[in-house]
Amino acid sequence: MILFFVLTPSIILYSQGYRIDWQVKRIVQTGALYLKIIPAKANILIDGKTSKTTDFFFGSTLLGNLFPGSHKIQISKEGYQPWAKQLDVQEKQVTDAKNIILFPKNPEFSIAADRIQQVWKTPKDNNTLLLQKNTQDGWKLVLFNTTTLREETIFASQKKDTPWDIQWSPDAAWLILQVAARENIQSFVLSLEKGQPCNTTPCSLDFLGQPLDAVAFFDAADHKIVFSKYARNSIILGEADFVQKEILAPFANNVLAFAMQGSTLLWLENSGTLWQKNASQNPPRAIASLSSPAQEETEYSIRSFGDVLFLQEGTRLLKVNMQEKNMQEMFSEARIIAGSPDAKKLAVSSGSELWVVYLHNTQDQPMHAAGDKVFLTRMSKTIDNLFWVSSHYLAFSAGEDIRALEIDERDAVNTAYIAQYPSPNLFWQEASKALAVLSQGNLYVSEILVK
Repeated sequence: MILFFVLTPSIILYSQGYRIDWQVKRIVQTGALYLKIIPAKANILIDGKTSKTTDFFFGSTLLGNLFPGSHKIQISKEGYQPWAKQLDVQEKQVTDAKNIILFPKNPEFSIAADRIQQVWKTPKDNNTLLLQKNTQDGWKLVLFNTTTLREETIFASQKKDTPWDIQWSPDAAWLILQVAARENIQSFVLSLEKGQPCNTTPCSLDFLGQPLDAVAFFDAADHKIVFSKYARNSIILGEADFVQKEILAPFANNVLAFAMQGSTLLWLENSGTLWQKNASQNPPRAIASLSSPAQEETEYSIRSFGDVLFLQEGTRLLKVNMQEKNMQEMFSEARIIAGSPDAKKLAVSSGSELWVVYLHNTQDQPMHAAGDKVFLTRMSKTIDNLFWVSSHYLAFSAGEDIRALEIDERDAVNTAYIAQYPSPNLFWQEASKALAVLSQGNLYVSEILVK
């Protein structure tokens, strides 16, 4: 009976997660650690001791009865690069790291195509790239499937010209092709769907006149484009029908930059005012202004990521605050910016440094508020080809090295080596989870990197 009264409280306390922490010499309540890892069946060590293996179906596990404090977590799997991080566990709380990716050791790459001059991604993640391939008498544009290696020629030229720029419609059914020949740039609209105008013969945009500054789709299905051009000592912004070859009334004068945000048109005037207009909105409305007039000798670009707008002024990156109708500097030096697939984050390369900006509040650990700027890493060489592998991993090149890294800044940021190529251009294939690399005229495609 005495033994019953002695043991019962201990059993109850133990069942509720209480333990004696001999290091601090007191009774504490334990915490837990939740991990989710790609690929599944990964091995986990906690503080150098074997713990368990993640399950086969979900790649996750819950590790309970952990003393409060910092724990060294090590994850490994044969054939993959390891992951390690020091994580803090709190009493009665679950610490999680549920976006872990282990990348293959020395991933295999194979040559998929050669004689390639340029590569463009298509808006749809269907493993298709647009290639400029050299031919005996000129060049051609080819839709190339990196999985099946199937080619489809959509445009060919026997002239001594070269593609200058390509812009896609959001549904990837149309594209605007700008071709440079000597000092002139010619623009065409090309449909990729049979039976549509501009399919067998591209529609020339010469009716817009020269010199043309920029052009983009306004409503491709309705054959509408928006363009800016030099006229009357100013840059005007107008709309046109590329099939009927009809120019509609201009939207604005003194335009320094414009961009499409879905079906909404945005433009910056040299007064420093940013305007917005959509098809059902007439007249346009001013949404924000720079603190001083724009500088005509500076290059401007308008970028949208989900519902968040940015203006790039040279190398400065400004966030548009539509409530206050102003713009706030986020970075004085932003060479490359890339929006995450979930539209909640922005990756920024300032040259050799890599940052993440949180556009919205996040609930995943580590939690962040909208506007948080997190420093990830600094490289000895300039960071190029920045893109997202997932909403929690980035990849980039620095010199010839290609690397991937997580954005979880707790403890040290884990990085993974992918490959090494001279002067690489990188193209992530979301559907197949593979990487395409253009280097010295050859297109290489990796094995599956996220399994």
